[in-house]
Amino acid sequence: MPEVSVVIPTRNRSRLLALTLHSVRWQRGVDLEVLVVDDGSADDTAETVAGLADPRIRLLRHDRPQGVSAARNRGIAAAGGAWVAFLDDDDLWAPDKLARQLEAAHQTGRTWVYTGEVSMDERLRILDGRPPAPPEQVLERLVRHNAVPAGASNVVVQADTLARAGAFDTRLRNNEDWDLWIRLARIGPPGLGLPAAGGTAGPSRQRLTEHGQNAPGARRDRAPPPHPGGPGRPLSLGGMVVATGRPAAGRAPILCSRGAHR
Repeated sequence: MPEVSVVIPTRNRSRLLALTLHSVRWQRGVDLEVLVVDDGSADDTAETVAGLADPRIRLLRHDRPQGVSAARNRGIAAAGGAWVAFLDDDDLWAPDKLARQLEAAHQTGRTWVYTGEVSMDERLRILDGRPPAPPEQVLERLVRHNAVPAGASNVVVQADTLARAGAFDTRLRNNEDWDLWIRLARIGPPGLGLPAAGGTAGPSRQRLTEHGQNAPGARRDRAPPPHPGGPGRPLSLGGMVVATGRPAAGRAPILCSRGAHR
């Protein structure tokens, strides 16, 4: 049984998905499976996934679009891991993202774990950032707004706890992640993964999720063009390799989000 099942909903964004999958495949120290749920795509999503030839990645498909909540729920139903992590098709993770969050969960006994964020522009240059709120403040603020940064791509949750809380509400067109966090909070407080980072950069949301600090090693004066990379062409975020090359040793993990699938 894999330690973590990563659920990725997608629709007609194969170029973004390819980069996202590279960042998941580079996760270090975690036995994982990846469930890509194709929510009725008309592009080359299936070919993109097949071209990676990675036995850890499975493609599930909806013939017609059913929405992000239904797509995530399809992945949850097929997941075999002890933990479930959510990742949107336009987000990226740095190599130690999952390992750091699981470490925090094991140290604190918490059954769901979040992190923080920093902001980036479309060229993946870091703009600003701040430490995430501690778990006690997140719990207090959840009744007023979605206090978990960076949406669903942030959270790792124990599969048994997720089963108790219930899946994403398919009736909601927005804030379906906030709704789930509230239900998880009723079961128990979250943990906070430190130090690690993650983020978003794209036309609709330009944000980089960070675990507790301004990403060590990140440089504000250097940014590569936003290309999907390939063998021998690593994509770095602020000087940190996260997606398509060999991960930079000793760097803090990064997650990048570039806008949610709908």
